[in-house]
Amino acid sequence: MLTADIVVVLGLVGLTAWLFITEWVRADVAAVLVLALLGVCSITPGLEEAVSPQTLFSGFASDAVMAIIAVMIIGAGLDKTGIMTRLAGWIVALGGTAEHRVMTLLTLAAGLLSAFVQNPGVITLVLPVAARISARTGLAISRLLIPVGFCTLLGGTITLVGCSPLILLNELIRHANRTLPPEQAVAPFGLFSVAPVGLALLAAGVGYFLLMGRFTLPRSEGDGIPSLRTLDYFRQVYGLDPSIHEVVVPRNSPLVGVMLRELQLHYRIRIIATHFHGRTRLSTPVDVRVKAPAVLAVIGDLREIHQFVHDNQLRLRTRLHTFIEPLLHTRAGIAELVIPPNSSLI
Repeated sequence: MLTADIVVVLGLVGLTAWLFITEWVRADVAAVLVLALLGVCSITPGLEEAVSPQTLFSGFASDAVMAIIAVMIIGAGLDKTGIMTRLAGWIVALGGTAEHRVMTLLTLAAGLLSAFVQNPGVITLVLPVAARISARTGLAISRLLIPVGFCTLLGGTITLVGCSPLILLNELIRHANRTLPPEQAVAPFGLFSVAPVGLALLAAGVGYFLLMGRFTLPRSEGDGIPSLRTLDYFRQVYGLDPSIHEVVVPRNSPLVGVMLRELQLHYRIRIIATHFHGRTRLSTPVDVRVKAPAVLAVIGDLREIHQFVHDNQLRLRTRLHTFIEPLLHTRAGIAELVIPPNSSLI
């Protein structure tokens, strides 16, 4: 028989589920709202037994609740520090444009990170990393996100922190031990007690996508990042190669002391960024003189760039290193501007 207490509890459970599903308010606001409603019920005549005011905040004394809160804080801290942007650059530097290498590094990074951060937080952190990697390498983002999603779930089984059910199970074991005789007590799990199983599962997941990914992952066209299509547009319309090349200027180079304007006029190249004495500048003014040691970000005809490197005793890097962060597609790019007849630029 349904009593008033049962109806109230079922109603609060349904309201909580509705708030989480519809996201009408943020998840933390929904949790506090339901907690406040429980408090109101505890002082409502006839519903005092639904919840006791003494146990209203007892959940904050649970190891499981505090562990989940702490993991959320760790995830937010990782996002604010920008370490995930550096992770994207590191994966591109090691993996290049080979899909199997990029997929291996990205899935391992997501899986190991999920051992210490809750799975939704890991996906939130890794999603922009996958987008940046797709923009730089041209790999389809759908073929990266599916392995990342599954390996994040598998990596969460490496520690208790990454898997909420294991945290709750550990809490139940502790409560059960209080009511059992000492000889029947079960030792609770340690932080890395389940690590062998979790590592084996993660390795199996990564191996599966490396071996079977070519057959099971979607081969959808056109799901890359829009910036790739932008680069193709400039190639087709203007005949420009917008690829960025990184050039190292040693101390003994004849370029030292020369203005950027002179270099760009003589070699028909465009220097879009400079790195002098630890300081990186984008769109450096053309009247700046080269200081050594330096690194220049150059665009132009590849033959002209090779001639520029050969004449001035420079070193051309095979991929971006110094400018991989400042020249992200989310921070810098190419734009097509229309100058109207009444513009002051004419």
